[in-house]
Amino acid sequence: QRYLIQTLEYLKENDIHNVVFMRFPHIVRKDAYTRFQRCNEAQKIIESYGYDFINLERYGEQEGFVVNEDFYNWDHLNIYGTEKLTDYIADLLVNEYGLTGAELTEEQKAGWENSVECYHKIYNYCEAMIAKRIKLGKTGTGGTAVSEDEKSINTINDYAEKHPDAGKYGKKD
Repeated sequence: QRYLIQTLEYLKENDIHNVVFMRFPHIVRKDAYTRFQRCNEAQKIIESYGYDFINLERYGEQEGFVVNEDFYNWDHLNIYGTEKLTDYIADLLVNEYGLTGAELTEEQKAGWENSVECYHKIYNYCEAMIAKRIKLGKTGTGGTAVSEDEKSINTINDYAEKHPDAGKYGKKD
């Protein structure tokens, strides 16, 4: 609470208004209910400073998130859920907050293309792992985790090089 208030005070003191706070979707469970309550308290504090708070804590049912399809575990979305969340946030920022596009430099465009390539590698890998888990009958709260350690990156790159879409989105590494 102290850090939240410090952040809000900083924003206020520096006359920063274009800030939106958001709680991403989670599956609210009885054993984690106090965390859900803390989020509600944070929302009250944030709104008392005049900032918007978008609360998708209850797994964003009305925004189209489906527990058995879009979650990796109780607290994290899988690749399908993150796509829905990205679309939801992009739509919200454009239609509710008037965010418009910006012209990118060549360096930014190159960085973006690299990000797109990485995204597709991770997406294809995760999609295959989710399909594998479903085939094995492992459904529900499990999924596939991707971390940034060297082993995970090498596994994803190896998988990506063998994928039918390899090279479709730019360089292979």
